[in-house]
Amino acid sequence: MPVVTMPSGSMLSVVQAYPLTEAADSPSSFGQLEATHHRPDFSTQQPTLLDALGVNETDRVLVLGCSCIEVLCDAVRHGCRTASEALTPPKRPEPADVVVAPRVTSEGEAIAIAESGRRALMAGGQGGLLALVLAGAQPLSIAQSISGRLRAFGFRRIRIRRQANGHFLLMCNLRPAPVN
Repeated sequence: MPVVTMPSGSMLSVVQAYPLTEAADSPSSFGQLEATHHRPDFSTQQPTLLDALGVNETDRVLVLGCSCIEVLCDAVRHGCRTASEALTPPKRPEPADVVVAPRVTSEGEAIAIAESGRRALMAGGQGGLLALVLAGAQPLSIAQSISGRLRAFGFRRIRIRRQANGHFLLMCNLRPAPVN
């Protein structure tokens, strides 16, 4: 195998690529594995959080509150325009159409995410959807205690859906104020 030495002393390996047509006669060859191994079958997967939210290719998705690579990968699978993540709710978030918090365990965390989510949805100019997955010891009490605060932030159509794992999905919409 040819090896190229870089000026910094690091090494770069050059690997020979095998065309898939050469591998057609041998099912155990590398080329055959390459042709089928990296193609996940999305048709057999369970519906995801973004499926439940109805996310599509025109949406900009912002994931807040925890490192959740599954949600980011799901946004890519849906063909979303953008997908970004912040472990702590930023004061100046990127514009978004959908803000998702895959795991919220306290009222304070939910309020901080709602405040940052509101700014992200308003920055987009069209409003959008905020979705919080409420987990922990008392997810329903968190939902009930923050619903008034969400209304004060301008969120409407606040709804709560129980999930199979015992968590609650809280969804609400934000629409920008009409310009007169």
